[in-house]
Amino acid sequence: MITKDHLIYDILSEGRGGHISDDESFTPEQVGFWVDITRAQLIKQTVDKGKSINPDIIQTLTCLDVIQADASECPECVTTGCFITRTKLTIPNTIETQNKNLITRAGSMLIGSPAFTFMSYERAIWTGHNKFTKDIPKAFLRNGYMYFISKKFINKVIVSGVFEFPEDAANYASCDGEPCYSKTSPYPISAYMINILKDIIKQKDLGFGLATQSDNSNNANSELEKQNAAPTQRRRSS
Repeated sequence: MITKDHLIYDILSEGRGGHISDDESFTPEQVGFWVDITRAQLIKQTVDKGKSINPDIIQTLTCLDVIQADASECPECVTTGCFITRTKLTIPNTIETQNKNLITRAGSMLIGSPAFTFMSYERAIWTGHNKFTKDIPKAFLRNGYMYFISKKFINKVIVSGVFEFPEDAANYASCDGEPCYSKTSPYPISAYMINILKDIIKQKDLGFGLATQSDNSNNANSELEKQNAAPTQRRRSS
């Protein structure tokens, strides 16, 4: 198991040749942001190549409260005999690939409840008016909320997916009241991606910073040499 803090420490330590000082120009928060966006890019590339989604990168939000949606929120969704509900809170942004948002599961918490089919908003509208598919329980994202169309009213749902920023899950509580993500949670990344991610950040992000620091240092040294040489040159001219 590796946490995000472990990754940040490793990257900073390896980028400094094994030493971390108190006057680091790169904050852990900055490196943490690079970790998140680099992870998202690697996952998108993997899924776009047609590879399956590794369960290690999936996060689950449980016991999400659901409220009945107002008809004005989604007038096209109205289906006779069905309830239209949505999550009370918006859902964290998911990683978006060529073909879809990376939602892997959305449905009721009730045991024995039918599975919900996650689909795009446009497809959900179409299936709602098709006599063969209108009764299928379905879920879709709209304006950041997860919507559900079903024959039965639901008040608690579970949503699993691959979120762009894993720490966003900390804003949601599980059924036992604990946050769905914390600093001690395993960072949702495939094992093979770890070294690739660290190398990309060290070369692309930390590497640029180190080069800039080196240039600034050389410039400062040059200026210092000029200042030290100036009095000598004046004495010689006199």
